[in-house]
Amino acid sequence: MPKFQMKDTGLKTIGGRIRKARTDAFMNIKELSEKIEVSFAYLGMVERGERNPSDKMLACIANVTGVSTAWLKEGDTPQDLVFVDTERIDVSLFLSLILHEVPELSPQILSAILATDENELDSILRETNNYNPVWYAGCSTIAQRLDIPKFLGKLSEIASFLKKTEIQMLDYKLINVLRKALSEVFQDKFEFYSQDTQQSTRCPDIWSFANEPSKPTREFTFQQESTHARCRVTLYIPLAERYADRLPGIISNAVDTNGNDVANIALVFSDRASFEKSKALIAESMEEPTTKCRAVKNVVVMFIDPDTLCVSVKFPEKIDKD
Repeated sequence: MPKFQMKDTGLKTIGGRIRKARTDAFMNIKELSEKIEVSFAYLGMVERGERNPSDKMLACIANVTGVSTAWLKEGDTPQDLVFVDTERIDVSLFLSLILHEVPELSPQILSAILATDENELDSILRETNNYNPVWYAGCSTIAQRLDIPKFLGKLSEIASFLKKTEIQMLDYKLINVLRKALSEVFQDKFEFYSQDTQQSTRCPDIWSFANEPSKPTREFTFQQESTHARCRVTLYIPLAERYADRLPGIISNAVDTNGNDVANIALVFSDRASFEKSKALIAESMEEPTTKCRAVKNVVVMFIDPDTLCVSVKFPEKIDKD
């Protein structure tokens, strides 16, 4: 069944069309970068229009996401539609959904439409047969039996649910990794306390460079087991240069996700350059009297590898309260 993408005001650039193709294929920037074998940082720059993709890169993106290279280069076709090759569809899943949505289409009827016998249809449903181009006309005929807008709505809801579940799974992994890192830094056990869920809504693609560079993509609060002191942990994508000088103010006004003062702060960065700059900036600002306020006692700066979720560097800075 052909897939099409409608005109969108955000599709005027190659980068915008690449981003649209990626999100329509339900991939985050890291997943697509791995499939086309470029760094997610470079792909982010391409999507933002800071770099021009090569013809080879566009061909790879088209192959992975199912759009045409011509659409990525030029935009909408005269018919305002970009078709995906029919052989890209999962025929087994498609026919299984058809049987569920259109009960009157029995296996016998499906076999007749596809010009095959019931044994072959059974093997198709069990994914033991490769796609056969002669099924195109049959699949199109079958699709016309659907209430297509209603069916697409159901698929959209399923895709949204799966995407939300994927985000939650990543958040759970992050929470566990950061909890262990804090326990190691402070030599005491930490437990998860709360999360600012607005960040997940605002930045579902956690590692995307398209996120707002002045705000964290995730924010958690952990609680120290022995003292019950709380630690706010904020995760940033690479921090833009113009926002780096705001970090001391962020520290001095730190509260947890419920608006309460915290004793400890951890700033986590997904690129080493931002980590190094922030580490130096915070260490310098800790010497200034203006920073010594409220309840914050310790600041920890961490570097996390987006590929492995490994926190390989931890830099604690104690604030003198005397």
